[in-house]
Amino acid sequence: MVSLTLRILILIFSCIEKTTKCMIQVIHRALDIIEFVASCGRKDIPLKEIANHLGLNHGTCSNILKTLVDRDYLVKSSEWGKGYSLGPMIQFIGGRDSYTLDLVNAAKKPMADLTESINESCMIGILRGNIRVSLLEVYAERELRVILHKEKLAFQTASGRILLAHLNKTKLKDYINKYGLPDKGIWEGVQSFENLEAELDKIKKQGYTIQVAKSKILGIAIPIYTGKSVVAAMGVFLPDFRFNKKTETNILTNMQKTAKTIECNLLKLE
Repeated sequence: MVSLTLRILILIFSCIEKTTKCMIQVIHRALDIIEFVASCGRKDIPLKEIANHLGLNHGTCSNILKTLVDRDYLVKSSEWGKGYSLGPMIQFIGGRDSYTLDLVNAAKKPMADLTESINESCMIGILRGNIRVSLLEVYAERELRVILHKEKLAFQTASGRILLAHLNKTKLKDYINKYGLPDKGIWEGVQSFENLEAELDKIKKQGYTIQVAKSKILGIAIPIYTGKSVVAAMGVFLPDFRFNKKTETNILTNMQKTAKTIECNLLKLE
């Protein structure tokens, strides 16, 4: 009996040791991939080149790359599946000032043109924790104009909601576990994770969101992409009495053109 118990314990510890070694190996491989992609500058690196350089099985490499893309450490090019480059999470934790400066430089001129076209103020923002942080605002020359809060709870803003809508399910659950659901009165109809997930799914499918604050300030926001990843949100804000179906169509059309220009400018900076 003692001998059998001992054998079982040895088997269990052997399995734990093998599992631990496998986990450590996967971590090493993930870091090797990130380091190799980083060493290649800002060009896209195909899966085949990454796997061959590191001596990895292509299937194994593909699985690790998928996880790194899901976690925003890498970005997969949307141009014919061309390859992989460093993602916003790497930029955020390793050089956030440089990355946000790239966003601002890419957005400055297009957003100025947008404000001139629609005669309303606009901004570009990102998520930091549970806060939507504005990186750049361009104000319209109007007698009555909205002054934007630099930092605001993500749930309270259109730009914050569009960014949350593009988190994957795991990240969204982590976000809610850490920061909780919207406080009462902030988001009508959202009282559970299921409600929130459904609302964010609608926003993602629609491609934009509109939110009106208690102060009667309306925000309309769309995502900014690099590859398949959303790295920022662009918003237009104005008093709600100036908003109707005609202005909605005009604003959205111009915002979408501006977003494409910003995305092209980001690619040029690479």
